[in-house]
Amino acid sequence: MTLVPDSSVSLRRGFIVALLVAALTACTPPRPHETMFVQTADGVTAYLGVAPSALIATHAPSHAERRMHAGVGGGNAHVMVALFDADTGARIEDAAVEASLRGERHRGARQLRLEPMRIEDALAYGGFTTLARDRYHLTIEARRPDRPAARLTFIYDAAALPLPD
Repeated sequence: MTLVPDSSVSLRRGFIVALLVAALTACTPPRPHETMFVQTADGVTAYLGVAPSALIATHAPSHAERRMHAGVGGGNAHVMVALFDADTGARIEDAAVEASLRGERHRGARQLRLEPMRIEDALAYGGFTTLARDRYHLTIEARRPDRPAARLTFIYDAAALPLPD
């Protein structure tokens, strides 16, 4: 005796499996925004760093980090970015760098000029700002002589920054 599979049963099973897969996919929560520390765009690779500004106050007055940005330490965070040519890997030391910070729970954006700073003979760009416990979209614009401006966008969750309550 040979059993012949009922095509209507196979069709129903296939439909039910497809329906379950679709339902499970629809129930998967969206992936949260992740903090990003490296971006490449417009021929530039940028590495982002954010540290509590209180760390800089712990250095001796003669230390390079204590003297940077003309000693102006306003705000609770120090935003830094190191820039490299994406093709050659050479450090970029001749850029004018601006940052735009927009919090997801706050209105408007803040502009911040990131000034050149040299630590251990490595040049980066940095500036002080105030961050609240929010997720920020940081857009870095690096303008170099004779080249188009590079725009790099980072997502930074300030909950990762140890801020005083």
